[in-house]
Amino acid sequence: MSKASRIVAVIAVAVIGGVGVRMSMRRPPAPPPADLAPAPPDEAATKFAAQLAQADGFIKDGRLADAGALLEGALARGPVDPDLYERLALVYERTGKLDAAVSAYQAQLALVGRAPTARWQLGKLLLRRNKLEDATRELDRAVRLEPQSARFRADLAKAHYLSRRIDLARSEFVDALKLDPSVVDAHLGLAACNQVDEDFDGAAREYLTALGLGAQANENLRAAVEQTLASLQQRGADSAAAATTYATKALQYFPESATLRQVAGQLG
Repeated sequence: MSKASRIVAVIAVAVIGGVGVRMSMRRPPAPPPADLAPAPPDEAATKFAAQLAQADGFIKDGRLADAGALLEGALARGPVDPDLYERLALVYERTGKLDAAVSAYQAQLALVGRAPTARWQLGKLLLRRNKLEDATRELDRAVRLEPQSARFRADLAKAHYLSRRIDLARSEFVDALKLDPSVVDAHLGLAACNQVDEDFDGAAREYLTALGLGAQANENLRAAVEQTLASLQQRGADSAAAATTYATKALQYFPESATLRQVAGQLG
């Protein structure tokens, strides 16, 4: 048998036997198409992700100055990224740089317009800055993007209330509580609306509900409850009896209040 014949025979036996052809006798496999080949790791993207993770660690540990310096450095080097602006806004807000925080949220939203949480955060910041119309606009957009958020609706209601749009505020507070009856700020807001409308019985119920849900029993809330119950007491016998009941309950939260003790009938 010639040399060529022996080679053909070996190939035939290998194929029929299912063991394949020896690598020395095969062509090297063709490279996969470019669109199917695994992408090489992007060194810059990997470094950027590591920086964000490190910044998250700093924020979690309360090292806000370190987080801010890291994020500002990353921003200076690029790339422009909405996640970076979101973290910067958080750091600026927590360190009292509210104007810088507003700018950071606005930069984030310029990159990703449909971001309801960022719009909500921006709206709350504008509310703190007493920029009521701007705050209302952003909070309204957040609610439109996420209408089932009780928290978003409660803060939109606050903006309406502070702008003296009491009917709109009441409507949003009520809708927020329909979505989540445990939102303390919605109960407080609805109480304030009732107080403005001189529905002192309704205001008292909402204030006590908020306190029962954990509202902070601070001086402002104490004054609002005292004023509400003192006004209710002047509305006639039935209202005075209700005021006495409410005042007795309120004394659990404000035991030093002379006004509440008087309304509750505990002072001579």
